[in-house]
Amino acid sequence: MDHILSPRVLGPIQELFSEENIDQVNHILLNQCWKQLPGCEHWGPEQIERIHMAVLKLSAGDLDELDHAVALAKQDWRDLLVAAGFANDPEAHRTWQPKPTNLDYHLLGVSLFFRD
Repeated sequence: MDHILSPRVLGPIQELFSEENIDQVNHILLNQCWKQLPGCEHWGPEQIERIHMAVLKLSAGDLDELDHAVALAKQDWRDLLVAAGFANDPEAHRTWQPKPTNLDYHLLGVSLFFRD
């Protein structure tokens, strides 16, 4: 089975990570955080997206934190869900909204400097 990321996972990746890191994040999720997880070998994109969203949430847009979250998932992905706040509600990941970290404020027309 070819693994692809669900559309619900692709959006937060683009919001959390800089453009130059997006391919790396996709690669990590596809090749280190899917069939490598116990019991997830045959899951499809929609089944694994809860775990992927938990990894993204804990990463907060930082590659080192992404690696830590993936390591936790490999150890026991249920602990990852607990850490992300997704354990008690199987739909919680669907309502989580990442806080964008790669915004270009200049393009948005927002001035970060206040003048008197």
